Amino acid sequence: MFFVCCLMAAMGASAQDLPTTVLKSSKGIKVFYGVKSLVEAVDSIKAWGQDDSPCSLTLSSGVFEAPSDFDVSNMPNILIRGAGMDSGTGTTVQSDNTTLKSSAKLDVEGIYFRTTFSANPVKKTFTRCRFKKYTSSGEAGDTYLNDNIFIQCRMEDWSVDDNESKFTAFNSIFMDCGQGNSWQAEFNNCLISYPDRYVRMLNDVGGMTNMYNCIFVSDYYLASDFDSRVALNNCLVLHRGNNDTLGNQTSSTNISLPYDSISTVFKSYTGTYTTEETFELTDEAKAKYLGADGRQVGIYGGDYSYDPSVSYPHITKKTVAARTENGKLKVNVEISVGNK
Repeated sequence: MFFVCCLMAAMGASAQDLPTTVLKSSKGIKVFYGVKSLVEAVDSIKAWGQDDSPCSLTLSSGVFEAPSDFDVSNMPNILIRGAGMDSGTGTTVQSDNTTLKSSAKLDVEGIYFRTTFSANPVKKTFTRCRFKKYTSSGEAGDTYLNDNIFIQCRMEDWSVDDNESKFTAFNSIFMDCGQGNSWQAEFNNCLISYPDRYVRMLNDVGGMTNMYNCIFVSDYYLASDFDSRVALNNCLVLHRGNNDTLGNQTSSTNISLPYDSISTVFKSYTGTYTTEETFELTDEAKAKYLGADGRQVGIYGGDYSYDPSVSYPHITKKTVAARTENGKLKVNVEISVGNK
């Protein structure tokens, strides 16, 4: 279902179907156009100084340049919404490196971060976001994931290692995964892939790392190694190592399978990652490999069954008149609800 609305803006410049960023706060609404519109919106936030009121950034579909200093620390709560994580029809934010800083709660949904991404240790929630590379490298103090939440996200390269990371993930995909040194995390119905290394999950800082109803995939010859402070619950592990052991795991609810069983578990995934891969299970696997709740393991089980489409209205098309009329510029905006 589509809605079409017309915005009349007092502007003197012409534009076409450009990426659009809408900034909304207690100070009013400002609209920025073009590849640098997100940069300009963030610069505008910085110029306000400390502000205790909530703030939101709404990005249309298209490709945006990421601010070199994505620092919105002067805002207590900020909401960032894109048109979806798909690189063709959604919202893409790109740069060589992006460090996102915020001193308070940050809520982000529907964006593909095509960059090497790191974030400072303040509570953030990422929903239906995609990351080219999420890394623990960066400035001192910017390497932790304390209290971060990931829901239905897609990590093409998860390089978070050797830091005291505390985070929770639901129905998310972690490709090219690190070894998890010092994680104190909780994974629920996630898919975790180790394409060029054996499955290894460590925790050497105390506490526990809990994995519920997850699927691990490793095309490597060594046996899996799970630290004693890492607990697997109703998980499925496909690997080329010793298939009779899962490191220190003793729970009878976990299942170990040889890697060659991958074709009986997934409908289309063969171990080679593509951005179009859905990681759906075969009908046989859905019925056979179940989580503690009786639903299938992996990203389509649990309470947050994987769905990359955003649920809120988002801008999919913008048309700006070539010239002003009576000092005003006519802007037509097409808005889509969900994936319709």
